Amino acid sequence: MELKPVVFIRADANSEVGMGHLIRCLALAQMLRNDFEVIFVTKNTGIMILDKFIGNSFRHESIPANIQLYEEPEYIKSISTIGKLTCLVLDGYRFDTVYMAACRLNTDKLVVIDDLVTYHYSCDAIINQADFVTETQYAGTGIGFFCLGPAFALLRNDFLVEAKKQSKKAGPIEKVFVSLGGADADNLTYDILRRLQLFEQIKHISVLTGPVNENIKNWQEQFNSRSNITFYNNLSGEAVCNLISTSDLAICPASSLSMEVCACRTPLLVGKTANNQSGIYRSLTLHGAAKGVGDWGSLTEVEIAVALNAALAWNSTERNMMMTAQRQYIDGFSGERMTSLFKQLTHVD
Repeated sequence: MELKPVVFIRADANSEVGMGHLIRCLALAQMLRNDFEVIFVTKNTGIMILDKFIGNSFRHESIPANIQLYEEPEYIKSISTIGKLTCLVLDGYRFDTVYMAACRLNTDKLVVIDDLVTYHYSCDAIINQADFVTETQYAGTGIGFFCLGPAFALLRNDFLVEAKKQSKKAGPIEKVFVSLGGADADNLTYDILRRLQLFEQIKHISVLTGPVNENIKNWQEQFNSRSNITFYNNLSGEAVCNLISTSDLAICPASSLSMEVCACRTPLLVGKTANNQSGIYRSLTLHGAAKGVGDWGSLTEVEIAVALNAALAWNSTERNMMMTAQRQYIDGFSGERMTSLFKQLTHVD
């Protein structure tokens, strides 16, 4: 049997960097698995996270704590049984120009997942899911492929399948999905739940958190008397997809999660929780795929209440228009585009 080309993916997940890098890299791995062997390489990422999100689906290697940042590329190369790597993917804000240059010495093809447009990029391909980003914004050396915009959205397989289904029609807003990121270090979820529980029209609120969230026990204690609020943690992609697609309104950051919401055709109230989300936020709101609140963390209690009041008052025409825009924004075929890219990079027929 012919061996598949190997793609190494370097990404982390913890309370400091959140879950986003690992989740979107997991999506990429799912896209590539039929044609490539994918190996994850992480550092400072807990066993519980690895077991839940990678498990036995993909091979995994951990970088020892004593390996310094710029020593990592050489260490990753030592994992390979064939010497120089065929292809390496980087997703993380610490992987700067110096790191990329070291990687290029140890791999044939280097791919960078980016949303900052910050460094001088030394790589073969750039993936940036945000719209309105152009090739001319990237200063770099040897960049042959620019995969820019939501056509290259890194979505897990369940969401790609969901995106290809027929559009839904808006009904009453009775079920609300809330997730302010895997960590939500600013405790934004609490402020939103305090307001949402006052609306009699809401029959159920689903709250999704990640394994690095340190607030969930406090939330459960604060809202344990509310039988219409359910907290979920460490769900599979299929379960998250089902939660979102069966909700009438979603409230989340302008992260990869917002693109998953678009794939599910669920009306979306979106805001930024980090500077790196500016591109996706602008893209979503300008396309009409979501209504924006700006920075979640900068909103006062009154401004949060006003935003929620407005969202719960959206009429069916507004929500149907938003879901139509979401269908145009996420078409469900980014997996095929990603597979084509990596086949070109590695010369696979």
